[in-house]
Amino acid sequence: MADNELILSARVSDLEKQVSELRGQIAQNNQAIAQNNQAILHSNRLTIWQFISFTLVMAGTLFGTLAWISTSLREENRMLQRQIEQTRTELQQQIEQSERNINARFEDLRQVVLSQQKQAPPQR
Repeated sequence: MADNELILSARVSDLEKQVSELRGQIAQNNQAIAQNNQAILHSNRLTIWQFISFTLVMAGTLFGTLAWISTSLREENRMLQRQIEQTRTELQQQIEQSERNINARFEDLRQVVLSQQKQAPPQR
């Protein structure tokens, strides 16, 4: 029986050694898992901040572009209004000049008709 007890004692000793090694490995694995969890948490935070930054940059780009386009369109609209006003003024001046020319021609025609009436003897 002493041999069995010795074998049993050696076997128990081996099992205790294996359990101790497994506990060490479990502790190392738990430590590695904790480190991975910290790295993942850090990466998640970084990703969230990157997404927020990206969103802000895109919003700034969008609003900046819209502001630039609207300013350009307003300036173009002002230029078109100035051109239309200038063209309207020029047309108004041309119309007034045409009216003066027509009135002058009618006045010349009237003078010619009056001079012809004075020169021609009255007909009976």
